[in-house]
Amino acid sequence: MLFEDLFAISLIPGVGDKTLKKASEFITANALLNASDDELADVFPTKKAADIFCTSFDDFRALAKQKRQQLMQMGAVILHRDNSKYPQRLLTNPDHPVFLYCLGDPEMLNNRASAAISGPRKPSQAGIENAKRTAISLNSHGITVISGLATGIDTAAHSACLESGNTIAVLPFLTPVYPPQNEALCNKIIEKNGCVIAPSIEQFNIKFQLLHRDKVIIGMSDSLYVPDAFASDSGTAYTVNYALNHSKAVYLYKNGRYTKATNS
Repeated sequence: MLFEDLFAISLIPGVGDKTLKKASEFITANALLNASDDELADVFPTKKAADIFCTSFDDFRALAKQKRQQLMQMGAVILHRDNSKYPQRLLTNPDHPVFLYCLGDPEMLNNRASAAISGPRKPSQAGIENAKRTAISLNSHGITVISGLATGIDTAAHSACLESGNTIAVLPFLTPVYPPQNEALCNKIIEKNGCVIAPSIEQFNIKFQLLHRDKVIIGMSDSLYVPDAFASDSGTAYTVNYALNHSKAVYLYKNGRYTKATNS
């Protein structure tokens, strides 16, 4: 299916990556428009979404053109999963998004080695210093630091990489910058030839999008470093478990050093 048509389908309310991956199996949008009711039910999450596609697809093609122009004005690039600049590590993860929206240098997305740094939004002072030291050490070995631009540990990790520019911020959505207090940091990452990406253009379900962001971070990384203590029911705990379940090396900072975690 043409990139333009698949992007238009992505804008239909209720459509996510599962739908886009199934829609991609059709050679053209017209083939999908001519599909049987059973085939449409298999592709779309609801009958309402299928009906919108069948009755209003031309409207979404026009909307897609507008969105692409808006993204171009922002300096953003749309990366389809077939694009050579799409992060190849992420493709090995079954949860990979069909589209990524990128600001900055997309060449970074396929750097030789990468590691994620994650942790609480309200860290200890020691955790902040650990995050900075970890990020600087990783960068000094040519390893790209990936984090989520959240307050706390993420902010410390990205900030420590600004001199080298060797960092990637993964947002839950591209615009507006989330969290808003890190907009200046986001702009600095781009200015320093780093990269900012998101699997969605705009906010629609913040809880889901934050979890999706975390999956992208882990999917792009070879390993995960957690430089501060975290609660067992926190977003950091979710990220750690997700990384372990996807066979990533996870290092937790305890008693003055990093210890490799196990999936027990």
